[in-house]
Amino acid sequence: MYNFDNILARSQNKYSKNILKNIGYSEMSSQPFFKLVKRYFEQYPDASNSEAFLAFFELSEKYSYDLALIPSIGNDTLRLNICNYLLKNPNALRVTYDKIHREEEKKKKRVELKGNTIKYTSNKLVSSRRAVISALTEIRLFKESLSEEDRN
Repeated sequence: MYNFDNILARSQNKYSKNILKNIGYSEMSSQPFFKLVKRYFEQYPDASNSEAFLAFFELSEKYSYDLALIPSIGNDTLRLNICNYLLKNPNALRVTYDKIHREEEKKKKRVELKGNTIKYTSNKLVSSRRAVISALTEIRLFKESLSEEDRN
């Protein structure tokens, strides 16, 4: 709510150079939101900040839920989130890779995902495994497409 109050206050004061200095949003990505807030207060000039917050919160909840129901967008969002998680947590990436590597050594064959599409879930362990296997598969396909000289 504090960040939202700051956004509301600053959106009503035109756009300044330091508009988003302390609230953790990029200025470029927030411009459409600022325009919406400005339009909201033009349409409802007597609205309080808390009323505006509730209106935008309900709107974002509705659209987040609707977008999550679209399979490809939901899956892409989960994939992006798990990739970001793995990049920010190299230990989790290392542990996941090590498990896959040990499994491949034990079975003496490559671990591959079944099916044409990879279904990510909110389960970090399952999605981490799927993301790493997917990356390994793509790296191996690229490596195999190179000549022996290029590989060396």
